[in-house]
Amino acid sequence: MGKHLVRALTLLAPLLAAAGCASSDNDSQSFSRQWQSATEDEEAVKPLPPSRDLREVVTDARRWSDLWGGLPPEVDFKEEMVLVATVRVVEHPKDMPRIWRLRREEGKRDVSVLVRVRQVGGEFENKLAGKGGYHFVVLPREDGPFHWKDVRVVYDAEGDLDTLELVKAYDK
Repeated sequence: MGKHLVRALTLLAPLLAAAGCASSDNDSQSFSRQWQSATEDEEAVKPLPPSRDLREVVTDARRWSDLWGGLPPEVDFKEEMVLVATVRVVEHPKDMPRIWRLRREEGKRDVSVLVRVRQVGGEFENKLAGKGGYHFVVLPREDGPFHWKDVRVVYDAEGDLDTLELVKAYDK
């Protein structure tokens, strides 16, 4: 094995075990229904600018409506829920929050939610800094407790995943 691969595996092992994330951003989860600050939707209704950093599981229509500046997109809260990651101020274009990976340990109810809050190196969309950022994803309804982990994702010069660094862990 190459020196860089051994270093990456050594640094990643504890976080991968705890968070169960993918080995590269290309393997990160793709959500069929999502809204994020990097996407220019054609819809006139937009989420309100985030007033604070938030990691939340939304399970009712009233709370969902509170996050939007008008009538929110339809979500069937009997069958679905929404995961919300917001950042009040994005200081760098690569700091947009992204719900990156969900993981349930086999035989357990707990769900780990990995949120990429910083990306270093590699490709990224050109976004303005200084504004709030958000990422909402719709999932089938879950009952288990959710544990949020913010991570910094570092890519090497070739665009491959180099390391993941835990920035902050939440227990919600």
